[in-house]
Amino acid sequence: KTLQGRIDAQLEQAGAQLMLGERAQAEAIVQQIETALAESPWPAGSMRVQMLAGTLTREAGDYPAAIERFHAAGAAAVTLGQRAVAAAARREAAFVLYLAGRLPEAVQAFSPSFIAATQAASATEANWVTPIISGAPGKWPGTKGWSCG
Repeated sequence: KTLQGRIDAQLEQAGAQLMLGERAQAEAIVQQIETALAESPWPAGSMRVQMLAGTLTREAGDYPAAIERFHAAGAAAVTLGQRAVAAAARREAAFVLYLAGRLPEAVQAFSPSFIAATQAASATEANWVTPIISGAPGKWPGTKGWSCG
């Protein structure tokens, strides 16, 4: 088993726990992943963990930490050339700003550069990202409360 394979599996487990409403279990898995990544860095894995951790902290109501996580994921995505993830991170940060009552900042996140990045990202890139970054326990795409924009 490779580090990347193990982290991929753990990310799936954490996402499933979140969808089941088991945020504490998802957070524990994310902590395990972050510990492994501290010992053996993997930039793409770190980016994905930041996205999931942003969702978890958002769901816990810690908006400043969620924004920080999404900004870190976005910065990593830009460095890795992952335009779809960068756009998704920016969108998620804007959603948290909205939830925090910071609407002018949320609107600013949807600047022309964000729109251009979103349009440039292929449908394939955008589709794999959505499940690990969006949603709340018991919420599915198209239902009230789903946050995938």
